[in-house]
Amino acid sequence: MQLSKRAFNFDDFFLWVKHPAVLFAMMEITTFFPAQSLFFETKQQTALEMSDGNNKFFFILKLYDRIYKTVKDKVGCECNCISWIIFEIVLACVWFGLEFYNLYQNIPMTSKKLCIIMKFMSELLKLQNGSDVRGVAIEGVEGENVNLTPDIVKQIGCAYVSWLAKKLDCDATALTIGVGRDSRVSGPALADGLIAGMVSAGAKVVDCGMATTPAMFMSIVFADTAFQGSAMITASHLPFNRNGIKFFDKDGGLEHDDITEILKLASLLNPVNDNAYIEKYDLLSVYAEYLKKKIADALADQTPSGKLPLEGLHIVVDSGNGASGFFVDKILKPLGADTTGSQFLEPDGMFPNH
Repeated sequence: MQLSKRAFNFDDFFLWVKHPAVLFAMMEITTFFPAQSLFFETKQQTALEMSDGNNKFFFILKLYDRIYKTVKDKVGCECNCISWIIFEIVLACVWFGLEFYNLYQNIPMTSKKLCIIMKFMSELLKLQNGSDVRGVAIEGVEGENVNLTPDIVKQIGCAYVSWLAKKLDCDATALTIGVGRDSRVSGPALADGLIAGMVSAGAKVVDCGMATTPAMFMSIVFADTAFQGSAMITASHLPFNRNGIKFFDKDGGLEHDDITEILKLASLLNPVNDNAYIEKYDLLSVYAEYLKKKIADALADQTPSGKLPLEGLHIVVDSGNGASGFFVDKILKPLGADTTGSQFLEPDGMFPNH
């Protein structure tokens, strides 16, 4: 293949990248950082570097180094995979000046990687359910194939940390994130995967064990925890084989577009294993005490001396073998309520009474 003799013209760059796969990839890439930031400070400097045949080797090294540092700065973590793909695309375009119909066949490895990433990204985006991640976590229902595994959740956890670090404009190592789950049988394995992904991105993670969705948001609010972010592994009312993730930051639950961005980013990441120490924390007991105090304080003016706030009330709880059974023993009974008739309070991730 003959090298292009002409100096690189930045304005021609996107005219060269016309193959749909490459164009799609570049569009996704530029959602994280401007295309021009991949190059040198000025068009003139880039053209000068390209026109000097003696400096071509150093130009390649400098180009990759700039791409790698930009990716790390904008995405929030090291990402060799996407750095190399961008490097291959950019090098093919600026070095060889390839026309779009030659690009695919002249850099087949890049095209293959892009097609794999595009397919994987498409599959990950299917996991989005509004502002949540939802999928099939275990087998057991005919016709429903597993698409939410610990490995996939690991990538999503890594992407969430990168997204949060970018939003808060801080290093990932400055983040502490809480992870909780409901009683689903797939919960522990998915929690391990999610935590591993978060740790691989540099965050400190606290395992809150079984929890509730409101408790996980309050873990950001409570002074004793004050996490920068949190995640709840749950699929709400869905059957036993399903599971999902709700993400939070200081502004509340993440929005639809936030989840889309995280899933797209997850398709580009390859988290490494990190055997960091994971602290465990009984968040549910802290949350129960918080609720109990809230109720007692709200009813203080209406509670006769020597009486308990809920004394005389008959409150029946059906937890459906989920994570909410703690309300009876840790909140309602201590406040004086009669909970006779409450049922299915024991967590059972197969939901036999759901």
